[in-house]
Amino acid sequence: MACSLPDAQFVYGRDNTEMPLGEPMSLPSAVVGLIRSAGLTGQSMESGFVLEISSHPERESGGWWEFDLIFQVGPCDPLLERGFYTNGLGERAEMVRIYRGISLPRRIWMRVMPLPDDSFAWLLKWGYLGSTEKRQSTLHEFWEVGVKKNGGRKLPLPGPPLAPYNFL
Repeated sequence: MACSLPDAQFVYGRDNTEMPLGEPMSLPSAVVGLIRSAGLTGQSMESGFVLEISSHPERESGGWWEFDLIFQVGPCDPLLERGFYTNGLGERAEMVRIYRGISLPRRIWMRVMPLPDDSFAWLLKWGYLGSTEKRQSTLHEFWEVGVKKNGGRKLPLPGPPLAPYNFL
């Protein structure tokens, strides 16, 4: 069990069919900052959260943070294109283009929300929460050893979808 949000490993899915596909990864600093600013650190570490990303947020609903595209990289295959976003606080996130014909936006807004009850129940049912899976602990979990810890791979965010979607 990770002691802090930046060290925690999360699985991710835009919908429930994607949950078993990925390996757990650390969150990008942009998402960590959003979680902390929303006061959802404990809840996120215990049960998860919903990350909403928009290129045109609803202004009347609050909590949106603005991020600008600072650079893009990508080989000849447009589906391997990646964009790197940051806000004025230096928090960063990587976004991957997932559909041909839909470019990565120049500006995005993100916010985090508590996990809805139906999604929480689905995660419990399928064993994504509360598992007793054993894993190797590290010395960093028990003592500050004075050596910088490697954060591992950061979770890349999905690029714009063809249509809006819900988890369930």
